[in-house]
Amino acid sequence: MSTLTLTISQFLLYNIFVVNFMYGIDLNDEITFFHASERFFKKDDRHINRIGYCDVLLLVYEGVLRFNIDGEEVEVRSGEYYIQRKGTIQKGTKPSSSPKYFFIHFKANWDNSEYVLPYRGYFSFYELEKYLRNVNSYFGTNNFYIDKLNSFYTILLSLLKNPKNESLASKIMDYLRKNFLEIKSLDELSTHFAYSKNHIINIFKDKYNTTPTSYILELKINNAMYLLEVTSMSIIDISIQSGFNNYSQFYRKFFEFNGMSPEQWRQRIRKTEIISPFEKKA
Repeated sequence: MSTLTLTISQFLLYNIFVVNFMYGIDLNDEITFFHASERFFKKDDRHINRIGYCDVLLLVYEGVLRFNIDGEEVEVRSGEYYIQRKGTIQKGTKPSSSPKYFFIHFKANWDNSEYVLPYRGYFSFYELEKYLRNVNSYFGTNNFYIDKLNSFYTILLSLLKNPKNESLASKIMDYLRKNFLEIKSLDELSTHFAYSKNHIINIFKDKYNTTPTSYILELKINNAMYLLEVTSMSIIDISIQSGFNNYSQFYRKFFEFNGMSPEQWRQRIRKTEIISPFEKKA
């Protein structure tokens, strides 16, 4: 019989890397198209206050659209899309910067899995303009409903396949994995990727449902768990090797993460063995 044995900390690290899916509309379920149109804002116009009665896909091709959704401030810039979910509280708390955008009203189920269109991302206006014009209630008046429906689905597939929606978040993830012990602040990420801290936080959170700061902490804690399990280093040295500034900070975060002290973890884990879920019995 051939087996693959994982340490507890290796097993946890594996799960951190594979179970973080994005949140958005379920592409394996029914999606109903209602109607679409185009909207221009004048300078300092604001988003209306409402409770969303359906899902709304916003595609901004000029300016900046700002709104508050369920208490969170959102900016959608030129070349970005955003899906407002049905039932959310939407307010125009801040003036927008003369945005021009298309909006599409539809109904879909939402999920947190690998088979969704993320609720936020990028699009190419050049590639989608003819389809956006086609679903538009004004420009597409003479089109059959099935033509509009086909254009709507084409838009969704284009958003799903846009490589820019994957590349930045994935690059941030890879960078954090390789450099989490050296990263001191999000300013370093901002400098490295040439984006604002808020944009980096949003694009990372949209895909992985956690912030870069929280993910760095997870990596540091799991690094400490690994060292506690497989080495005889002192706990103070392990805290330093795991990127913590002082022992009290390390102890507090470790306890919050595991519900026990580092010493208790070490004593408990050395009595336990985890077998990989991919083990095959002969």
